[in-house]
Amino acid sequence: MSLRPERIFQFGEFQVDVRARSLRRGTTIVPLNSRAFDVLLYLVQNSGKLLSREELLKNVWAESFVDENSLAQSISALRRALEEKPGDNSYIVTVPGRGYQFVSPVQVVASEHGSPLSEIATSVSNSSAGLLLQQQTIRTSVITEEAVSSGPTALPERRATRISEYWKIVAPLLLIAVLVAVGLRYRARRLRQQHRRCDF
Repeated sequence: MSLRPERIFQFGEFQVDVRARSLRRGTTIVPLNSRAFDVLLYLVQNSGKLLSREELLKNVWAESFVDENSLAQSISALRRALEEKPGDNSYIVTVPGRGYQFVSPVQVVASEHGSPLSEIATSVSNSSAGLLLQQQTIRTSVITEEAVSSGPTALPERRATRISEYWKIVAPLLLIAVLVAVGLRYRARRLRQQHRRCDF
């Protein structure tokens, strides 16, 4: 699906205006930061397709380095903007270990007329029933970003690895610092004892 700046993508009560870079619910603009908007636009353009985290990072932020944690934050922001409750997944489904899928049917409308065009996302029109079935099937296993962020295992594996590597470097340095401090203290004590003997 080619992207033209005059396009508006419509799903449910929401509209994504490409030219204005805005998300609207009816006539109300829904606040959304630039990164979250870019993620939403790519999801909507690829509605019905399972997108891996790597694909989203590569296509949304092609010219800058962004880690998966930033992507997770953008997905959480989108869920709040779309008022998705935990476990609801009316729009965005998280497939654990695989990525994200935008499951709401998307229609393209012309911004000049506000009327539907004949072009509708092919993947949505062909597989909306299958998506609903898939959504029900995987809903119980979906881990929403909100649940992840509040759970005790919220630390991503990459961050845990960094912390582990950090301590591998810091622990020996701390040990050396403690040994030096103990050595200096011991030396200072011996010097004091020698001075006392000299005083006698």
